[in-house]
Amino acid sequence: MQYILQLTDKCTPYIIIILLVLNLILISTLVLNYIKIRKLQQQYNKFMNRDDLDLQSLLEQYALRMKEIEDHEQTSKNNIEEINSRLKKVVQKVGAIRYTAIEHVGPDLSFAIALLDELNNGFVLNGIYGRTGSYTYAKPIKEGISKYMLSEEEKEAIQIAINQQI
Repeated sequence: MQYILQLTDKCTPYIIIILLVLNLILISTLVLNYIKIRKLQQQYNKFMNRDDLDLQSLLEQYALRMKEIEDHEQTSKNNIEEINSRLKKVVQKVGAIRYTAIEHVGPDLSFAIALLDELNNGFVLNGIYGRTGSYTYAKPIKEGISKYMLSEEEKEAIQIAINQQI
């Protein structure tokens, strides 16, 4: 212990000088950092607080506008999804043929028309023309099949509609 005290007494001036040098380095670093921060603060104030343009409020306005755009985009996406789901149920496929139902009445005055959606649901119309009258029949179609008996012409109109490319 006594050895350490004697060593400390001999080295005290050197320790003080080293500590003074370190303090000078720290103080100079502190002063330089203060100067840099001051310059950055001045540049920030000059940039953000221009008389003709307040960039901070402008950035806030842009952030609000971006939020509005994102909300509008989400609403548009929801609307598009709803429209796409509804489009599956509208008539997308049509098949039609003309034929002669009754001999010697006239050329191809009868018809069969199939109107189907994306899932082949819909109906087939059959119009039969004769000298004494015209008759129209509608039969529902579910997944390309009807629970009612179909004529060959009705079946052909349904196949034409089903085979259409969407």
